[in-house]
Amino acid sequence: MINTSLNKVQASFNNYLKFANMLKEPIPNPDNVLRKIGGRIEAYRNLFYDAHLNSCVQSRKSGVLKLEWDIKQNDSPDIEVEFISKVFSKLNLKKIISEMLEAPLFGYKILEIIWKYDHGKIIPANIIGRPQEWFVFDPNNIPYFVNSSGEKEALMPKKFFVIQHNAEYNNPYGTALLSNCYWYVIYKKDIIGFWATFTEKYGMPFLKGTVAIGSPEDKANEMSEKLDELRQDGVIVYENDALTNVEIINSATTASVDIYKSLIEFFNSEISKAILSSTLTSDVTNKGTYAASKTHQEVRQDIIDADKQLVELWFNKLIQWVIEVNFGVRDEYPEFVLYEEQDVDAELADVVAKLSPYVQFTKEFYKKNFYWTDEDFEIKLNQEPHFATSGTNKASGLEMLNDSTRKVIENIVNMIHSQNSFNEIEEYIINSIPEIDTHEIEDLIAKSIMIAETGGMQKWK
Repeated sequence: MINTSLNKVQASFNNYLKFANMLKEPIPNPDNVLRKIGGRIEAYRNLFYDAHLNSCVQSRKSGVLKLEWDIKQNDSPDIEVEFISKVFSKLNLKKIISEMLEAPLFGYKILEIIWKYDHGKIIPANIIGRPQEWFVFDPNNIPYFVNSSGEKEALMPKKFFVIQHNAEYNNPYGTALLSNCYWYVIYKKDIIGFWATFTEKYGMPFLKGTVAIGSPEDKANEMSEKLDELRQDGVIVYENDALTNVEIINSATTASVDIYKSLIEFFNSEISKAILSSTLTSDVTNKGTYAASKTHQEVRQDIIDADKQLVELWFNKLIQWVIEVNFGVRDEYPEFVLYEEQDVDAELADVVAKLSPYVQFTKEFYKKNFYWTDEDFEIKLNQEPHFATSGTNKASGLEMLNDSTRKVIENIVNMIHSQNSFNEIEEYIINSIPEIDTHEIEDLIAKSIMIAETGGMQKWK
């Protein structure tokens, strides 16, 4: 007989912090930097005075902020899609997205949704980012708002975005990228201070004055005053005395200045790696400029994609809440998507153009793959198929075909869906169109695969 205690969790964080759980004390942020400096998360907010750090943050955010947005219908009714589109069009999405993207920087970010009634519907009027220090997590990883009396208040459902970056069971506060930047920013500030002091003290040459041995003390004091005048005014006047002399001694060396400069460049490089996951400067050292820039762009695109998915995730949660509040629970919901304005699949567009004489695509196909709206286009029916001819007026095997071509493509698509092998499809094409050459076979199969993968065929013309 199986011991019933085996189905119980013994090694849980609740048991580990049993005393804290009994007292309902919040879990402190385990961030190593914050623990060492004995500070709160506001310490990270103060880092933005650093120009390089701020530039890296803005560069990372801009990768998502530049994207366009749209609402995909999926299998949702038109009325719900139109409703959601209107809701999002009234929100300041750029500002909201910018605040959402603070989650990777600070480890977590909580935004409050302000709801309102509008023509009988409940919609989000605004979404406002709140300071991280206003919230804590308990041993059950549940977030709470800390009010002015220091008491914890549970967050209302469908009221907050609780965005966490790489949060774990024992660390609901997430991983803050600014934690990796903190000491570099602080050290850089100190180095710049040392550099300024060094420049002030040693940037100008020393002045050395000599007087004759045995000269009275007032003679030496007079020389000191004259040197001070020379430092201030650049002009000195004294009696012509062969035993009195002034020399200029250069103190600062290029090597001394390079030390400070190299340290600052190193700190900036590490900050770039922390925020952007790469730095073009360091890559150029080991690779060619082109290879480095290509790698840099690929890494940057990975960061943009991750941030983009974070934004889409929470906006799609919002869509689900809005639909449930106003229309009820659904099996399928409209979907918020971010995309580049010119981000159109050129290969797919080329295939669609070539197959248009044979295939009529549905509106849903164009909306799904090219992000068009219903207002952007109309489907024209009953178009006569047309075929191109070569410059020698001798049509190729494909160009000479009409109804039979459509039938062949239709059968190929069906064979692809039935998981027939490439050789079987090729043999079918050869038997159906004996005059076709090898290149045209491959082209026909490629087009058919594209159609089979993307779907959207309404009917054959």
